[in-house]
Amino acid sequence: MRQSVGFREIEVKDKQLTLNGKRILIRGVNRAETDPATGRHATRARMEQDIRLMKRLNVNAIRTSHYPSDPYLYELADREGILIDDEMEVETHSHEDCPDDCLAERPEWQKAFLERHQGMVERDKNHPSVIMWDTGNEAGLGKAHHAMAEWTRANEPTRPLYHQSNRPDGDAPFADIAGPRYPTPASLEAKAKTFTKPIVMGEYAHAMGNSLGNFREFWEVMRAYPNAQGGFIWDWAEQNIRRPLITTPDSSGHDIAASLSGKPKVVDGYGGEGKALYLSGLDDFVETYRDPKLDLTGTAVTLDARVKPAEPWTGDFTIVSKGDQYVLRMKDEKTLEFTITSGGKPRTVTAPVPDGWIGAWHRVTGTYDGTALRLYADGKELARTEWSGHIDYTGFDLGVGRNNDTMEDGWTGRTAKGTIDQVRVYDTALGAERLAAGQDPERDALIALNFDDFTRKGSYLSYGLYESGVDGLVTADRDPEPETAQLAWAQAPIRITDPGGEGARTGEVKVTNERAFTGTDDLRLRWTVTEGARTVASGTRALDVGPGESAVVQLPAPPANPGGHERHLTVRAVTAHSTDWAGAGHVVSFGQFAVGGDKVPEPAPAPAAEKPAKAVESGEAVRVSGEGFHYTFGKKEGTLTSMRVAGRELLRSGPELDAWRAPISNERSDWGTAEGKRWRSLGLDRLRTTVDGVEVTPGDDGTVTVTVRSTAAAPDVTGASFGQTVAYRVDGAGQVRIRHQVEARGDFRTLSYLPRIGLKLKVPERYGTFRWYGRGPVENLNDRKDGTPMGVWSSSVEDQYVEYLKPQDHGNHDDVRWASLTDRGGAGLLVSGDLEAGASAYDELDRAAYPHFLKRNDGWNTLHADHAVTGVGDTPNPVRDQYRVKADGAYDYTLTLRPLDGGASAHTGTGEK
Repeated sequence: MRQSVGFREIEVKDKQLTLNGKRILIRGVNRAETDPATGRHATRARMEQDIRLMKRLNVNAIRTSHYPSDPYLYELADREGILIDDEMEVETHSHEDCPDDCLAERPEWQKAFLERHQGMVERDKNHPSVIMWDTGNEAGLGKAHHAMAEWTRANEPTRPLYHQSNRPDGDAPFADIAGPRYPTPASLEAKAKTFTKPIVMGEYAHAMGNSLGNFREFWEVMRAYPNAQGGFIWDWAEQNIRRPLITTPDSSGHDIAASLSGKPKVVDGYGGEGKALYLSGLDDFVETYRDPKLDLTGTAVTLDARVKPAEPWTGDFTIVSKGDQYVLRMKDEKTLEFTITSGGKPRTVTAPVPDGWIGAWHRVTGTYDGTALRLYADGKELARTEWSGHIDYTGFDLGVGRNNDTMEDGWTGRTAKGTIDQVRVYDTALGAERLAAGQDPERDALIALNFDDFTRKGSYLSYGLYESGVDGLVTADRDPEPETAQLAWAQAPIRITDPGGEGARTGEVKVTNERAFTGTDDLRLRWTVTEGARTVASGTRALDVGPGESAVVQLPAPPANPGGHERHLTVRAVTAHSTDWAGAGHVVSFGQFAVGGDKVPEPAPAPAAEKPAKAVESGEAVRVSGEGFHYTFGKKEGTLTSMRVAGRELLRSGPELDAWRAPISNERSDWGTAEGKRWRSLGLDRLRTTVDGVEVTPGDDGTVTVTVRSTAAAPDVTGASFGQTVAYRVDGAGQVRIRHQVEARGDFRTLSYLPRIGLKLKVPERYGTFRWYGRGPVENLNDRKDGTPMGVWSSSVEDQYVEYLKPQDHGNHDDVRWASLTDRGGAGLLVSGDLEAGASAYDELDRAAYPHFLKRNDGWNTLHADHAVTGVGDTPNPVRDQYRVKADGAYDYTLTLRPLDGGASAHTGTGEK
């Protein structure tokens, strides 16, 4: 056997982890062996890809969560300079409460624990990349761990020991390095002030979905306290399996999309006719698009299906369910149950199953008619429960064989086991006579799934019951997610800052080399001075900063700025030559600095008003017109209903209140605070505007102001609303200056935060080019924006879509001065102000369990022009207070809408980036 070896010294001294005597920072990730095609076997090509991507993203360390990796990974790490925390596989997640419920304390497990640890150490001890021995994840702290530590001290004492229990928090008496798990930046700082060990977080910054807020703050602590030395983000790559995408049609005529999850089998159908689905109980079920037709909040519903329960019984047999909104199931092998949620509580009828139930076909039906819930089997009424009230809206997807409310993270049972056919949901209560006669009015159904036809439409990445494995910095296919821009910036080993806070205005920048052993000869400084989209100066120079040193670099002073326009100096440290992990010019780090001027460079000069605007009230409309434009305000809608300029229609509808966002993963998780559930319960996802008053006021300056007072609330919720006043001031050139005053009322004020506050507009789909002056090019938010520089950026609306595996809010851009939607000729609509902005082709993100369920807006793009948007935080640690839109705040801000007529000025302005 041949093995490469290396030499280095790992020590803990003066409360610091050192490599060859130098303090190091662990810019690490937790990495599982995962591949969407091969599961837990990662190919060599995939491992090589991982290492290349890590180096490009300034990652220098891996925790082998939660088992030793393939030996080839260690060879790559040795060669490429990646540090490894080698973790053994002893996780006993549900038996980690030591000493009472703890496998690590039990005598019969001592040998197994120790042998696993010994095997890892003996296998990997010659790899210089391994810098820590890890005694295991989430297995408590018991006798077995102490035995591992004792053996290691005697047999391989050249590396420090690390321990990753939940209780105690990532530490042990024998651990040389403390590894706290999921601290906040504030709690990390508190530990750094008091701990007598180096601190390397075992898991932090949980990156599920649109996440990684607060990341800069973590690294500010690491740079401020010598014993705070980094950590391992959870986690590297999303752990999803690629599955065939198989759809089955809805025969009701409503064409509600449905697809198979898991591996259901197609078998003979009810009565020997057609086909049916056999569900194994092992995560087999049918997903559907949450069509608005299924959001029943009236006083009638019918759930109807044919089922053949299988033996042996494995637990809950959910037949059809829209979460807890309405459910038809076998509660246990002897009981049928039909439930609706009404008045905030479950209303239920149950009945024992008739004789000979298991293994035979039956028709099971639950109905509610506003007076009683009734349960039927084979057309015969088994039981009823009197109840009168509306069905509550709870916002879950419809599932066949699965309850999307209960069968999520933490579900320890099985899903439905048996055969299901002819599933129906009606918005009426089918009568006893029709059921007794065996009638099946499927064309009256809201959805009717017969499972007779199936179509394969390529493949998709599956997350199964819950998205807990969808928490990577990169996708399962290794595409970096937008949050990696913040990752790479915050933990870059080269820091570019402004010495004294004003030096950049004269061309001075400070470069700090955090590399412990190498200088910066492999890098160059590339700098630009920009004014909006125009580059006014640029250059490249050598960079010579020694290991662990800083230097002030003098660049040419920014040019004179007689127009007083806002300008930025952007300085990038880029690779001078190609490497095996990046090409020449790859950006390792950057710093950006405002260098004078406060006048916003706009894409085209604002037109001057030559004639006054005129207003005419006619019935339910207010028409404001001027030279070349005609605008219509709907008194009933309280918004603009038309903006016609030079014969072009620029608007479908709006502006209207923008307070909702499709909850991001962190806002859906019960590990966090699951804000999305409360938002839906108060109707934030279904606001409707009621106009309280409209006033039209001509101005002495040739303007017309249309002022609309209105209330926004969900039609099915009382005690939660927004009061708002929107004043539209239209000048003779067609510019619309909007003042928006808005405040939450009632229960909305008790929310921990609002997703956003602003306005949104529906713009015809042909205006499909999105340009903005703000942070980009990828999405960013107020707690995750440092890695996205200011500039003028351009994209199609379609390309603003970020394919999170479970669709959620995306595409926001912070610090926006202006944004536009235009057609190919540059004509369209521009909004300016102090904004957060985004453009989307998908308004109903929250209704899709997967990207393949998404429905594009029918003929429009949505432009978000927001005053404030809440950040993203991370999963167990909600958004920090300073990044929240306060629910009890009163907001008063202005923005300006104006048409763009196309032509060169609308395309380029002061230059294209």
